Formats: sequence, C-alpha cells, structure tokens
Amino acid sequence: MCLSLCVLIGNAEAERVFSCQSRIKTKSRILLSIRQLDRLIRLSYAGIPIEDVNYEAARVIFDQRPRRI
Repeated sequence: MCLSLCVLIGNAEAERVFSCQSRIKTKSRILLSIRQLDRLIRLSYAGIPIEDVNYEAARVIFDQRPRRI
C-alpha cells in the first residue's frame, strides 16, 4: 500500500517530456546529440524565465568547452 502512494501511476510526466522533446528536436536540429538534447530538455522543462538567464555565465561555459571545426 505504501509503495502505491510513492509510485506514479500515470504517464503524464513522460508525455510532457516527450512533448518537450518534440518542440526542441525539429527537422533542422536532427544532428543534436543525446547529451545536448537532454540538456535542452532539462532547461526547457525547468521553466526558467528568459529574463532570469545569466548569458554571461553561459558564454563563459561555452568558451571553455572544446569544439570541433
């Protein structure tokens, strides 16, 4: 009985994630890696208002990562 109170019975959460994935992974973004897609889904799903995004910190992280040319 206690287990049934802790485990989600429905699949609404999974459906929301799949819906979010469909919004992010479009035909023009088919080359996204699983890791990139996961990060974008987590950002989108967190619902952070665009005004609260720290673009300077994101640029610093972006500049630190090696990229293929």
